[in-house]
Amino acid sequence: MTNRIRSSSLLYLFITLLLTKAALAQDCNFAQSYSLDDLFKNPVAQDSFLLSASYWEGKFATDRVGLNYASALTYDGTPIDYDTGLPHKGLHEFSAASKESVHVSLLALALDGKSAFAVNFFQSGAESAGWSGSVQDYVIDQLTKKITSYENFNKQYPGFGGYIPWYAVNDTGMHLLWDWQNRVPSLDNGELIWGLIAAVQVLSEKNMTTL
Repeated sequence: MTNRIRSSSLLYLFITLLLTKAALAQDCNFAQSYSLDDLFKNPVAQDSFLLSASYWEGKFATDRVGLNYASALTYDGTPIDYDTGLPHKGLHEFSAASKESVHVSLLALALDGKSAFAVNFFQSGAESAGWSGSVQDYVIDQLTKKITSYENFNKQYPGFGGYIPWYAVNDTGMHLLWDWQNRVPSLDNGELIWGLIAAVQVLSEKNMTTL
């Protein structure tokens, strides 16, 4: 039974990754190529749409756009030109646990390997970063840097008890913003905790407990 499930997962991954070629050929305005009827009723169109979405979102999660590659921390965001899909009018060089929660959850899904869309997301980001290794190695690299950033912040500011306030981001990690020195966003950290639980579970299943 286990082998059958594994074979089915690999077949699904293979098929969806083949569809990626079609997704890559489209521009950032790919949504106009789909009808609502297709997205509601056509599984092939649904997969194609999600592959396109994960590919272009992966381009956002690249260095100095939505992510700091050196520290593996997310940025709050970057304004995007609606016509070109390119960065426009500057980077928000700060972030919070809510942004981290999405990134950590996707890292967990990609490391698990069962979500073709999460794998595609990081494949796209790895290509933009000039990464020459496997997607899994890229994910592990980002998790290692991110956890190191968390640990360094926790050592410097133990009073937060492991929680994360809004913070400034640069290549050296996360740093306190002047107006978040004694408080944390509770909802944001709740989201991040669930993402971390998923990451811990996958790392444990893969015997990567050193992280």
